[in-house]
Amino acid sequence: MTELGAWCGFLGACMLVVGPVYQAVLELDEEGLEHEDLAAVDGDALVPRVPLRWWLLPPVAWWKVRRRQEQLRRALVASLAPDKRLQLLGFTDKATGWVFVSAGGLLIAAKETVELLHELEWAGWLLWPVLVVLAATALGHALLRTRRSAQLRDRLLELP
Repeated sequence: MTELGAWCGFLGACMLVVGPVYQAVLELDEEGLEHEDLAAVDGDALVPRVPLRWWLLPPVAWWKVRRRQEQLRRALVASLAPDKRLQLLGFTDKATGWVFVSAGGLLIAAKETVELLHELEWAGWLLWPVLVVLAATALGHALLRTRRSAQLRDRLLELP
């Protein structure tokens, strides 16, 4: 009976990863932020790339890359219309929230996986492959489900 409980806990925790990832995809898609709006900024023309030689001093290279990213972010925001700026802010806020929810689910899944492995007396190193497969499954499910919904929506719109 404890084995059944361990499996139920594990599967429930898996759903706490897959569900939020899928919900995040749905909600972020509703934001309607167009890729073309974001791609309008040519980053290399505005801010030159960090030369590879700086990676001989990784802390300096990291600092330069971060500085370049901040300059690109400012250029992107400046290139957007005010309503698109607010839309981008809403998008990033929602994305950040869903990252926290999904990461929390993944941590719960890690705990439940450890308990399941212990209950089944399986090797502890299986935790990492299970978590990688779980994360990949969550992302794959969200992408496939979204694609399938878009295809169905297109078919429904074609009906007379």
